[in-house]
Amino acid sequence: MKYQINLAQVPNGSGSFDLDGVAFDFTWRTLRDGSLVCDIAIDGETIAGGRACVDRSPLLLICPFPSGVGNLYFADKYGNSDPIYSEFNDRFALVYDDAYDFESV
Repeated sequence: MKYQINLAQVPNGSGSFDLDGVAFDFTWRTLRDGSLVCDIAIDGETIAGGRACVDRSPLLLICPFPSGVGNLYFADKYGNSDPIYSEFNDRFALVYDDAYDFESV
């Protein structure tokens, strides 16, 4: 199942959330060209730093979930553009897909 994680519509921000028993700290930054990058930490350890936020591109390169499946990515609800902070939640969703299988990609 896919779940949307709401983010503040600010150029640089952070949020914390729990997914399948894993506590995430998620931070994003807007670069001068308007593109976004993010850092993802679990239990204070950065597992993804400076990851480009690209439409439907997985943000996690390893699976931290006990189930062995699941990932985070941004999705454009109305097309295939890369996310911009001013349209978080409305047009661009941070998605947790609990069925994303690393082995099948």
